[in-house]
Parts: sequence; structure tokens; C-alpha cells
Amino acid sequence: MRVEIKVKRLIRDTCACYTPKEGNCVYQAKCPFLQSMYYRDKEVKFESKRCEYFETHVLPADKELYSLYFNEGQKGKVCEVCNNHFIAKGNRAKYCDGCRDVVRKRQARERMCKYNRKVDRY
Repeated sequence: MRVEIKVKRLIRDTCACYTPKEGNCVYQAKCPFLQSMYYRDKEVKFESKRCEYFETHVLPADKELYSLYFNEGQKGKVCEVCNNHFIAKGNRAKYCDGCRDVVRKRQARERMCKYNRKVDRY
């Protein structure tokens, strides 16, 4: 899932300044992440939008999203199977938690099939 979608969901669920009826922000006139913003007739990209309250009070609650939002942490990697971002627990991690078990089972199955083919020949 993209960072933008996760940020919007986190704002709607946990931000104290967000008012669900109007969809506005108490801290600012409009929430920069949920409303479209324009500068010189061009829409401002998500990466350029900032909210001081969100970055200091709401975002630190979700460590994974925090690292993706600020592009911090060299441990953050992209899963080779599903292309989602995940926090690596080691330097050799290739897969996220959801894909890791599936890939491990598939590799074990292939390894045993190869082993059984060699054993059956003799």
C-alpha cells in the first residue's frame, strides 16, 4: 500500500485535530493531506505537503509509517514478491512478513522435489 493512503488512514483514525463531519483540520483551515492544494495552477504533490502537528504528534505512533514517510532507516526494503515496503530485521531480508513463509514453503518444496529425483535414480 502506498504511503499516501496509509497517512490518510492514520489521520482519519487517530488525529485529534481532524473533524470527520467536515473533513477539515482544527489546527489548520484545511488538512493538507486530505484536501487538494494548488500552487500556480498546479496541484501540490503529496511529498511536498507538510503538517507540523501530524509529524510531531500523530506520525510517531506508527514506527513503520514514520520511517517510510521520512525515508529514514537503511533497514527499510522492498519485498521482492509483492513490492511492499517493510522494515528488515537483518541485512539479508528479501521478503516481508506475509510473503516470507510462503516463499520458504515453496523453496522447501522445490528443494525436496530435487532431492527426491536424485534419490529415485539410484
